[in-house]
Amino acid sequence: MIQRLTAFLAIFLVSCLTAVAQDDAALLRSYLGIYEGRGVAIYEAGGHEEVSCRLSFDSGSAGKIILRDSFCQVSGTNIRFTGTMAYLGGQYEAAVTSNVGFNARTIGRREGNAIVFVLQDAALADRTLGLSATFVMTDGGVVVDMDLVSNRTGAVTKVRVPMVRR
Repeated sequence: MIQRLTAFLAIFLVSCLTAVAQDDAALLRSYLGIYEGRGVAIYEAGGHEEVSCRLSFDSGSAGKIILRDSFCQVSGTNIRFTGTMAYLGGQYEAAVTSNVGFNARTIGRREGNAIVFVLQDAALADRTLGLSATFVMTDGGVVVDMDLVSNRTGAVTKVRVPMVRR
């Protein structure tokens, strides 16, 4: 009797954990699509500038979603992004590269029906800028908040871009 109960509890726990993992992977896949938005870059020295972004999430293999054909435009410069997001080993993971020498990996967390990725102390490949960012996927939208720090002057630029599914 105890062996049956123990076996039942073990099967029940495994099935619950599998259901949770499937639910987390399904939440990530629910963000497939194209998101666009406009935000603002606020410069410490004064002034601000419009930033426009487009993110495209496509289905990838093994529960991954692929970030492709994605960019943000500021000061006439297109910053292009590619990467992957996945729910692996009980956690959300993201890896992103760009055409301006920015490469990063981070771990995300689920907050209700949102997925939050926080990136701290990243830098461009040439080390001219430091970067901290929060990337929130929630309720059919994506919000990106960034702090860019000039490693030469220490000046901080704050960027916020809310995006909606197109």
